[in-house]
Amino acid sequence: MYRWVTRISYHAILEDNVFENTAGCGINVTGRLGVREGPVAFDVLLRRNVIRNCDVGVDVFYRDAAGRRPRDEAHIRRLEIVSNRFERVDKPFALSNTLDVKLLDNVTLL
Repeated sequence: MYRWVTRISYHAILEDNVFENTAGCGINVTGRLGVREGPVAFDVLLRRNVIRNCDVGVDVFYRDAAGRRPRDEAHIRRLEIVSNRFERVDKPFALSNTLDVKLLDNVTLL
């Protein structure tokens, strides 16, 4: 059981995990332009995870080093969120600055 995962970068698969009781989000797919931790995320698969008791299930965003949304050329792309289970989550997905996102067979339980 994990509290959260953050800064998923590229060519990543995150599957068969349980994330619960976080103060914010269960999974955070993010990056910042000009920050050493990594480039914009792409080719990310989130599959068969259970996310429970969170404000946001999967939070996806990209910002520049100053915290602003970058211009149109920077997007998190090719993201698949498949067969995940969201339990007692206020908002299953928060997506911004994304391209080519597939949401398939996810289940939300209140």
